[in-house]
Amino acid sequence: MAAALERVVRDADLRRDLVERGRGRLADFASPRVAERLHDALALADWVLPRERRRQVTVLSSDQRCGIHHYSLAVCEGLRANGHDVTFAGVRHLETAELYRAAKHIARGEVVLVEHEAGIFRDVPFVRVLLDLKRRGHEVVLSLHELEPEKFHHYRRLSAALHYRPRFSWIVEALRIPWVALRIFNWFVRYRVVLGLMGSLPDRLVVHSSRSAYWLDMLTHDATKRDLMPLVLTPLEGTAAPRTAEEKRALRERLGLPQDRFVFVSPGFFFPRKRFLEVIAATPEDALLVLSGTRSERDPEYFDQVIAAAGGRPNVRVNTDYDTMGDFVAAADAVVLWYEDVFQSAVVTQAIWAGLPLILSPTPGFRLFHGAGLVAREADELRRHMDAIRDPETLERLHRGVSILRRMLAPERLAPRYLVGLD
Repeated sequence: MAAALERVVRDADLRRDLVERGRGRLADFASPRVAERLHDALALADWVLPRERRRQVTVLSSDQRCGIHHYSLAVCEGLRANGHDVTFAGVRHLETAELYRAAKHIARGEVVLVEHEAGIFRDVPFVRVLLDLKRRGHEVVLSLHELEPEKFHHYRRLSAALHYRPRFSWIVEALRIPWVALRIFNWFVRYRVVLGLMGSLPDRLVVHSSRSAYWLDMLTHDATKRDLMPLVLTPLEGTAAPRTAEEKRALRERLGLPQDRFVFVSPGFFFPRKRFLEVIAATPEDALLVLSGTRSERDPEYFDQVIAAAGGRPNVRVNTDYDTMGDFVAAADAVVLWYEDVFQSAVVTQAIWAGLPLILSPTPGFRLFHGAGLVAREADELRRHMDAIRDPETLERLHRGVSILRRMLAPERLAPRYLVGLD
């Protein structure tokens, strides 16, 4: 072994030969080459491998500036890269009339891929659209980004009826029980009908996290139509990732970021589950943390808490300009996503797309990305990892993990999986 290593170190021609042989071996496993070899092997038994079918696809999802909108566009590009004719149909959140119009204009014979997340479509109108699409003969792929009972309107009403608070005398409360029982029956039947139709009408059901997969058999027991697949990489909106050190320096100069500091970034809406306060406390004094996001309508007070915690700290900067969120991610050295919980995260796929290493919490939604980052299980470990990731050897190792994930999760490689199993 020692002799072989010394020979490689000393012999430049041998190194070049090994590199060329490695590239050739890698090319043998490229998709076109694998398909060609499989076609030739099956031909020996007089079997024919059918050529990949080019399809007309409509991707139906949110038309607002949010993570699932950008993710849907990435899926569109991945399908187009594989020769499919793809149209994106976006609707504003909870706008039922727009949903009906978008579905009505889908051409006959097209595959419909729905990127679904709670809060985009109302449950009953969405089921009506599914019924209409199936009546017109469309193949439907339903991609569910957040699946659990609490995401459904009728379940929340059912839960509220189950847990009502008594407010009157015991006689009146006794008379209320049959009425509440009828309400529970009503909401339960509606809830199960919605789930049953959402599970039976689509031709494929796709989820993107083990957390959603746990609940998928609420919709259907048919394992042949269920699939668990990771998210495809999502580009940063309106941002070109720097290709050289010079381009990154120029981007930092434009954003007013220091050139001589290690820059961490935590992007996205300000939610308590993202634990920005703990990230602020763990940031090294000689580094810079950029919190790049906007106030959440659901937790507006948390934004104020973060602003107060960041005030007066020279190593923390808060950016609330949505249009430059992607630029700050691209200009950073590492991304910190120390979430309390998450189904899956489009933000982490954006970080991988930008080529950045990660510091992650141990929540199962990040498990796929552990090879590209350091995992902090508690606040002290987060502080240590924010120091350790600045080590050049650690950075080099994590960048190798990032490169592997960029190939694995590339839209052109992964997006066709949505269409597997369709006629």
